[in-house]
Amino acid sequence: MSEKQYRTLMLPPTGKKRDDYFDIVRGIAVFLMLWGHSIQYSSCGTFDFFENRLYQFIYSFHMPLFMLLAGYFFYFSLQKHAIGNTLLNRVRSLGIPLLVWGFFSVLCNYWLYKSPVSISQWYNSCKGFWFVWVTLALSIITGLIEWCISLLSKLFPTPLYSLLHVVVFLLVILIPNNVPILRYHLFQYMYPYFIIGFLYNRFKSYIPKVLYYAKYLCFLLFPLLFTHFKRNTFIYLSGINFRNEFGMINTAQLKVDLLRWGIGLVGSICVMICVELFKKIPCIGKILRILFAYIGTVSLQLYVTQRICLETLYAFKINQLFQTKNFTLMLKNIYLYNLYWTPLVAVLFCLILYFVVKLLQKNKFLNFILFGGR
Repeated sequence: MSEKQYRTLMLPPTGKKRDDYFDIVRGIAVFLMLWGHSIQYSSCGTFDFFENRLYQFIYSFHMPLFMLLAGYFFYFSLQKHAIGNTLLNRVRSLGIPLLVWGFFSVLCNYWLYKSPVSISQWYNSCKGFWFVWVTLALSIITGLIEWCISLLSKLFPTPLYSLLHVVVFLLVILIPNNVPILRYHLFQYMYPYFIIGFLYNRFKSYIPKVLYYAKYLCFLLFPLLFTHFKRNTFIYLSGINFRNEFGMINTAQLKVDLLRWGIGLVGSICVMICVELFKKIPCIGKILRILFAYIGTVSLQLYVTQRICLETLYAFKINQLFQTKNFTLMLKNIYLYNLYWTPLVAVLFCLILYFVVKLLQKNKFLNFILFGGR
């Protein structure tokens, strides 16, 4: 869905200014992404960032939060446009930036590290933009399932057809994550969040008020789950595979997967509740709009640009600066590192990349090539 379409959908029928609640939520997720990447790429190999508790806190829910919102708004897209047109729009708005920025990543690595320029390197670079291709793949699969549901509903209409989404998800996670398709375990990891967001939007009017208030239990569940979030909980390290080498159920891995999915959902709900509550307080609501609403409107654009600017160029330069004494001392102080240096880096990249994106979007051709016309 383009930004223009999103804004149109969020406009109330009275013509009043739309609610920027979702912009704020996405803006918070964008900042957490940049903060997490700052912790990772500023470390210069001096410590294991997977053991950093702040890094673990951010990564426990920030990408699931993005995917919940992606699924939620994809439902709007299917309601407003034909399934075929919606999928073509997705291919344009996500596929083009994926290929273009993947190529830029190849050129950047050649410039910095003299890495070879080849199709395989381009493919590997596109894998690095995993959130983009995962969102595209999930949109296509969900759209095709909805097409099947529409055909079945003509024969015998029933809301139970929505269970097809659950059935397909179960089939997806049964495939071993060592299949040579991009980074398939990340696709498996994100799938439930996309479907939850999508189905929640479809059936939200049927949710009883009792369950609505039960969401506040997430504030109790999150700290309990977080105490069990360790290094091996990261999807990048443990993957998803319910069966061991003998074909038996791997109970240890299953516990890790359920913990990872659970804390991602619970943490995302906590963020959305906090925004909902604090936004009602005038002064705090205004601060949230100033800090996060604007960057929330260009979340995908910031994601792809930071891949080059922060994860590649900044990481290369910061490793050179690591030789200086002052920076080495800062790395050894975890509180200074977590609460001063890395959030400062995240804020600077938020501001710089936001204005760069807005400048590039003024040119229709560049906006189409770089951001899919969003």
